[in-house]
Parts: sequence; structure tokens; C-alpha cells
Amino acid sequence: MTKENYKRLERQANFIGTTRNNIILLKLYIHRYVRLKEDEISIALQEIKKNEETDTDIIVSDFPEFHQRIFKDKSLYLYSINEYASALFHVVFPKEHNYWKESDEKSDKMNRVYNIEEGILNRFVDFSKETKISQKTLLNYAFMRDLHEQTTYNVSADKGSRKRKGLEFTIPSIQKLDEIDCREREHKINQLLAVIPTEI
Repeated sequence: MTKENYKRLERQANFIGTTRNNIILLKLYIHRYVRLKEDEISIALQEIKKNEETDTDIIVSDFPEFHQRIFKDKSLYLYSINEYASALFHVVFPKEHNYWKESDEKSDKMNRVYNIEEGILNRFVDFSKETKISQKTLLNYAFMRDLHEQTTYNVSADKGSRKRKGLEFTIPSIQKLDEIDCREREHKINQLLAVIPTEI
């Protein structure tokens, strides 16, 4: 990865208060439908190699089985997953949507507790475990994308017992959450957690 893209990745990770490995897994999930051709991989890796400011490799540690299944459907040709991931990032970074925000410092975080419908909570927790993308990464990415404003998910479809759940928000996410009427916040969090596995 070029140093420029590496720094950009770190600044994006800082904004949503996560680790480099978490944001790599998140981005690989987001771009799961992108299929690179052999020449695209070759050209991207050559460009990375000859860039004078290249000194950082993408290493995906503890690669989850969920992501392995995604890559099983792709043609890697003679390249490794790490080489494919490096090429993918090189190709998609310039084309990524402008909702990605960046910060030079890791965002401060704050915990809040909400009552979450059990079905919604179980699906969200299972998705986080399966993808190995932390719950706080998923939640704060969703707020960065303003999914809380877009979703109209019908929470009553999951009507059942509720569980108290502590959630870790970055300060930018808290600011957005606090713009919502306090009587609606818990409902909005339920809606958001319900759509994260399908909408990110």
C-alpha cells in the first residue's frame, strides 16, 4: 500500500475509533462484490511497488472464515489474499464514496446503555462475531454514513424481550445521537442495529 493510502486508512480508522485490522476487514466486507481482473491486480501491484512512498504491506491477521468464503468466489489467479487485498485497496480508494471522514487523532469514545430487542441484538452480535468486525466499528461506521437517518426498519417485527446493552460511541456519533429526541433514541438504536448487517 502506498504511504498516502496507508495514512488515509489510519485517519479513517481514527475517526470511527477502531483499529487498522478492523477497518481492513470492514472495507473488505464493504467491497465484497468487487472482482478484480488479473491485469488489474498486476497493474495495481506494480504501481504500488514503484511508488517512492510505499513501505507498508497490508497484512490481514486472523482472517475470518466469513471473509474466506467471500474470497473463495473470486479469482485470485496466482496472487495471495494479501496481494489481492493490496490491489483492491489501490483500485477502490480513489473511487470510494465521500462519506468517509478522517481524523489525525483517534476519536474519544463514550458508553451508553440501551434496551435492545433480543432478536435484533442477537443478529447484530452474531454478525460482528462472524465477520470479526468489532461492534463499535460497525456502529460508528453506520453513524458516519448516517444510516440512522435513512432507516425506517419496523422494530415491532422483532417484538420480544429486551436486553440492556452497553454500546461504545465515538464523540461524533454521540453528537449525531443527541440530535435525536431523547424519547426516540432507543427506538432509533434498535432500528440501526437491525439494519447494520444488511445495509453496510
